[in-house]
Parts: sequence; C-alpha cells; structure tokens
Amino acid sequence: MRSPGLAASTHFKTKSMKQKSTIELAVKDLRPALTGLAKVIPRTNTQAISACVKIEPDPEEAGTVLLTGTDLDQWLTLRLPGDVGLEAEPMLVPLADLRESIKGGSASDHLSLQQQSKGRVSLSRQIETGVVARSVQSHELDEYPQSPDIGAAAFPLDDHARQALQQSLTCCSTDPTRQVLNGALLENGKTFVGTDGRHLLRCNGMALPVEASAILPHQQVMNWPLIRNAESWQLAIGEDWFQLRGETWQFTSRLIEGNYPNWKQVMPAEDDFRSSMVLAPGSLAQLCDTIAALPGAKRENKPVGLRLTGHGTTLLARGDDGEAEISEVPLLNTTTKGPEVTVYVNRDYLTKALRFGLNRVDIIDAGSPLRLRSDAAADGRDLILMPVRVPDSTAGPATPPPPPTQPETKPMKTNDNNNKGRQQTAKKEETAPLDAAIKHIGSARDLLRQAVSGLGEALASLKQVKTEQKATDKEIRQVRSTIRSLQKVEF
Repeated sequence: MRSPGLAASTHFKTKSMKQKSTIELAVKDLRPALTGLAKVIPRTNTQAISACVKIEPDPEEAGTVLLTGTDLDQWLTLRLPGDVGLEAEPMLVPLADLRESIKGGSASDHLSLQQQSKGRVSLSRQIETGVVARSVQSHELDEYPQSPDIGAAAFPLDDHARQALQQSLTCCSTDPTRQVLNGALLENGKTFVGTDGRHLLRCNGMALPVEASAILPHQQVMNWPLIRNAESWQLAIGEDWFQLRGETWQFTSRLIEGNYPNWKQVMPAEDDFRSSMVLAPGSLAQLCDTIAALPGAKRENKPVGLRLTGHGTTLLARGDDGEAEISEVPLLNTTTKGPEVTVYVNRDYLTKALRFGLNRVDIIDAGSPLRLRSDAAADGRDLILMPVRVPDSTAGPATPPPPPTQPETKPMKTNDNNNKGRQQTAKKEETAPLDAAIKHIGSARDLLRQAVSGLGEALASLKQVKTEQKATDKEIRQVRSTIRSLQKVEF
C-alpha cells in the first residue's frame, strides 16, 4: 500500500499542446516529497550540484517519477505519480527553486518540468487562471553522484524487528564526539541495541539474515512520517552501506565505523533486583500525562521520584526552584513487591519507556540501574535506566525517628569544669572530620565545574573541526569524481 501523502492516485489531463519531453507532477504530491528531500539535501553546501534534486522517469513503472536527493553520505529516492512525456529525460533542479515554484496556490495545481538546455530547466506551474513559467539554472547530469551499490540482498523486517530498530535509534546519543553511539547496533542479526550512556534499550528476538554486526546511524530523515509510519520495511546491509526500502521510497546511508562498547556489562543480573512495580498497561498514557504535569521539569536531570511501599507506588517531584514542598501523586492500578525503596530518574527517559509499552519496573536500590520491561511474556525488550542524584532536600519527606524507649539521661552537675572540658573536646573531635569532609566536597565541586566548562569549550572546538573536515571530505570526493570523468575522455 502506498503512502497517501506521496503515492495517492492522481489523474492528469492530457493536453494537446503538451510537450513530449516534459514531466508533470501534482503540487499536492510534490510538496510533501520536497519536505522529505530537504532532510537529506544540505542547506549550506559548497557544491551546488548537491543542492539539486534529480528528477527522472521511473524505468520500472510507467506513469511514475523518481526524485533523488543526497549529501554524498546519504541518498533518498521517492516515487511519485506523474505524467511523463515519451521523450522526457532526467534533469537536475535546485531544491530551493522547486520549493519556490510550488509556494501557495491550490492543491489541484500541477508543475511541468522541461530540460531547455544543458544548463537550464523550465518550470511551468499550471493554475486555474493560466500558466506561471520560470527558467532556472541546472547542472550536467553526469556530475550528479550515483547512489552506492549495497552489494547485499534486501530482506523484510517484520513488525517486531521494525519496532526494535526504530526504538533503538531513539535511544542513541547525539554527541558528535561519541560517533559510535550515534546509531543502533544490530548484533549478529538477533539483537538491536541503542544507548547514549544514560539509558540503554536492548531488543532481542530477531532472526535476520545478517552474520556480522553493524551500526546503523540515526539519520534525521528516518524519523520522517512517510518512512517512520510505512507499513513495510526492507533492509539491506553491505560492507560499508545499508539501505532501507518501502513501496514508495528508498534510503541509503553509510554505516558507522568503529567498535561498539560492551553493552552487556551494564545489564544487571536477574538476582540483583529486590523490588518491583507493575503498572496496568491501559494506564501508561495517562501516567505520561501526569509526569508531564509534575513540577521540576526545568531542573537539572529533570528528576522524578518513584517511592515503592507495600501499599503501592507514589510519584515525587519538587518545583524548579528546589525550595517548594514536594508534590506526591499516588499511582492507581499498581502492584509492588519487595523492600520499600525510593529512587529518582530522569522523567524524559521514564516517559519514553512508558510510551514503548514497558510497564514493569525492577529496582536494585536507590543508586543502581533500573530495568524497565513489558510484563507480557517473550517481549524481548529491556530498557536500562541510570538513576539521578538529587539534593537531600528533594529526597522526600523525612521519616520521623521512633520515640525513645527510655528517658534521656541528664548530665551530672558534679565536676562541672572537668565535664565541660571533656564534652568540648569530644565535640571538636566529632565535628572536625565532618568539617573537613564538607571542605573537600566543596573543593571537588569547584574542580568539577571547571572541568565541565573546559569540556564544553573542547566540544565546541571539535564540532567546528568536524564540520570543516566534512566539507573538505565532500570536496575531495567531488574532485575524485571529476578526475574519473576526465580519465574517460578520449582525444
């Protein structure tokens, strides 16, 4: 089934004056297609040809047109219905000019494209009152980079495998200095893993025909609704590239090189968990809304507490200023087991796990990783979540100490001078280590702040270097492509 946004059936009226070399597209189909291509084509590029969309008749299916965009590291090809002239040829049109040509107007408008010469393309928009035509600059078709050959057969992804890949990609890191974590690991065709170092999703239960492990990058276009909501996916993994395919789209990208960290060492053993809570599956959406309404969303690490007792579970949160009284929200339809415990986690990660349908929380203690999974049998998904530390004032209302079983003994009044001297000496010995510890903590905190500031500056410098390196690499690829073309010239 084709996506309604790009592959809806469109009926074109054949005009007697229509040129045989034109390609005609419906604006209602072209507009969302350009939105997707814009996620691949770079906004700023030193190579003008990479800012173009390749438009060509589909050689495999009559009455359809292929639109391709690339930034030399990823390619996106979309299939649209169109009216294709018998002599229509592929052409390159700048993305900016295409978007300008379809601004405003009616959804029933059509855009006709015709190659005028090697350097010009005519864009004619047919509206109710007439035709609006313009001529834009183009490029030589031979200069456009070709999509790489994957060198491997594609295989279908069922619903479980597709969901596992998509969810693993949402748990990836976006830190450019940790590039190996900027994608999802497919390990031996059986397991998808995604992590940013603070939470980790492991999805088991696949049996994909892939022997080696590969890291699939999380590209922006993979979250585009046309791809994300597609009913069928096919995946092909080669040595350096991978390719995802749907009925009306094809996406190719470079795999991430490097060794993925040993994620298994952060998975707690089953015997480590002491307490657990199970939520009713039908209450997860409402719980996400409740967490979003809790105060403290602007605090560092966005903490929200889970207090498990024999009577159930309570959410804990404090305002952004950290001084307000703690908000307590009892959760209904929950069952708990094990010792009482209170643990704080990042609310964004907790909400993500709940939206994945993970309704069971297993806890070791307040300072150890939590595990969230589905209470359904054989689900195969585990999300490991690191707890967050909060100041003592946010840890929850203090439990009052039990009343003394015996009356307090008053100090004796004999030998006042000796007693006072011994009491003062004992107090100094007790408080001196505490003062020293507080002083050391303050010094360590200052050093950490300086280190964080220095790391931030270093990260900014690395980002700039990476941007410049990427631009240089693309220029080198273009020069190599030009050299190859010149080598084919015969004198």
